[in-house]
Amino acid sequence: MSHLVVYESWLDGHGRDLPSLLDELGCSWTFVTRKKEHYRRAHGMHPIVSRADRVVEVETNEVETALPYVRDLVGSGSAGIFTVCDYYIPHVVELCDRLRLPCAYPGAASIVHDKARTRALLDEAGIPNPRYVLTDSVDRAASFAARVGYPVVCKPADMAASVLINRVENEEELRSAFSAVSGFTRNFREQPRDSSVLVEEWLTGREFSVETSAVDGKITVHGVTQKVLDDRGRFIEVGHQFPAPLSEDETRRIEEFTRDCLHAVGHDHGVTHTEVTMTERGPRLVEINSRPGGGNIVDLVRAVTGCDLLLAEVMMALGRHYEPPALHGGTGSAASAFLIPDRAGTVREIAGVESASARTNVERVEVHAELPEQVEEAVDNAARMCVVIARDPEGPDASRYAQEALKQLDLVYEGE
Repeated sequence: MSHLVVYESWLDGHGRDLPSLLDELGCSWTFVTRKKEHYRRAHGMHPIVSRADRVVEVETNEVETALPYVRDLVGSGSAGIFTVCDYYIPHVVELCDRLRLPCAYPGAASIVHDKARTRALLDEAGIPNPRYVLTDSVDRAASFAARVGYPVVCKPADMAASVLINRVENEEELRSAFSAVSGFTRNFREQPRDSSVLVEEWLTGREFSVETSAVDGKITVHGVTQKVLDDRGRFIEVGHQFPAPLSEDETRRIEEFTRDCLHAVGHDHGVTHTEVTMTERGPRLVEINSRPGGGNIVDLVRAVTGCDLLLAEVMMALGRHYEPPALHGGTGSAASAFLIPDRAGTVREIAGVESASARTNVERVEVHAELPEQVEEAVDNAARMCVVIARDPEGPDASRYAQEALKQLDLVYEGE
């Protein structure tokens, strides 16, 4: 049996999926965290903690502090180090390098975590970028926005899950959004962050992500995912479909553009989830992530291609080769649709789960909320409370099936 050091985790998404995947793989783990209580849920401790062989509490935000503890774990038989929390990927890269362990991530992981640095490397490579500025001056940001024209995007250069990303329509909104980003001096894992703000030209077009993996510099494109965005102007992904309903030419252009971007930043190893907007002028990069896509994209890719990208990433951390199984019973398309709160309050029930589950081509409905749950109006992807997974065995309509089933669901608040 293999043993893995898991170095922090998300609470949801891949953090929710990882314990079961490791169990299926026959891989035990030690969980290393700076704050065990962070993983306490309403109904008990998170499985990444409760099912671990051992839990080690140490300051994970400081590699020098964590290194002796991780070295001891590796010396006791751990085969690798792994994380499913974006904020700790650079830490794991450094630990693997210093301990001479196989790594699921490239050295370039710290580059793509910095969105402004990524844009600068694309500029150097001659790859088209939206116009942008990284600045700690709100006046400079306002001058830039006036020059390129509103709307613009105002966002942090180093955060995840669409946190603090805003489309702003005028200078008043820009100054408010700028203040929110620059005033957020530590991320949600209490790591210090640069207070500079990235302001970008607004990209008009359809949004996609490209799911890839790379070993020894050879990039494999597994396909393109269509994003379904919240219709209230917020950067919340409320659904996905794989593969995206695109022409062969559009798919080729997006895939080639993504390869060029990955080469430009030196991302030559590991699994990536690259977000792209298809504009009238061609594809433009939104961001590169050194991990599989969230929002059940791993499930959708596996349903259609047979390739499990989270498993592939774990195998890389263990120093093993991952060979996707031959596809049996594959589907034409697969899709997810998410239920998010549209107002604040205490949600006591999600109604309609049984009827949504019975809809045509719905594979399953998963409730992720721990009810009753106090919620705010959704502002980012962390607000997802329930997901519908649907398939179209023959064609490209999985998203339609998922969205139709989603209409059967309703959040019931206390007092209703």
